[in-house]
Amino acid sequence: VFIFCWLRQPSGVIPTTIRGLKDLQYLFVEYNRLQGSIPDSIGDLINLKSLNLSNNNLSGTIPISLEKLLDLKDINVSFNKLEGEIPREGPFRNLSIKSFEGNELLCEIVLPLSTIFMIVMILLILRYQKRGKPLPNDANMPPLIGKGGFGSVYKAIIQDGMEVAVKVFDPQYEGAFKSFDIECDVMKRICHRNLIKNH
Repeated sequence: VFIFCWLRQPSGVIPTTIRGLKDLQYLFVEYNRLQGSIPDSIGDLINLKSLNLSNNNLSGTIPISLEKLLDLKDINVSFNKLEGEIPREGPFRNLSIKSFEGNELLCEIVLPLSTIFMIVMILLILRYQKRGKPLPNDANMPPLIGKGGFGSVYKAIIQDGMEVAVKVFDPQYEGAFKSFDIECDVMKRICHRNLIKNH
């Protein structure tokens, strides 16, 4: 059983009564003018295999109820007005970022505060090195764990007592700036209540 409605420009919302279509396997309603939120009741469509809601005006968050749809292999909600976090379990584990692009307020990566702290520390120390400024004296530096291909690794203890490893890139090594660019790209995609999204 499938619903296919492409470029026919129907407007309105997706009804919550869609949960009654238990045998529905394919729902394609892309390139229309659908508004409102994606209803949680889509999570009741236990036989759903493919869901395409792209290129509409849908808003709100992606329902976490979709995580329980074990047969769902393909999801496309790109180019809407969705926001918040992308679910991470069930069918969302194997999806590419293209399934979600075009939603400016949608958070692509959710990281714990300890990881954010580690990345920020990396960027701050690298800024010192790029500007040619001396690093703080050894008494203020965390213990050195070891040295790798692009720099050094230090041990740090954050406020809650958690120990983290902090990698400091050395710009004198070939490939260090590429690694730095990767870290910056990650920072742009971070979603955390203590950070403002960087566009």
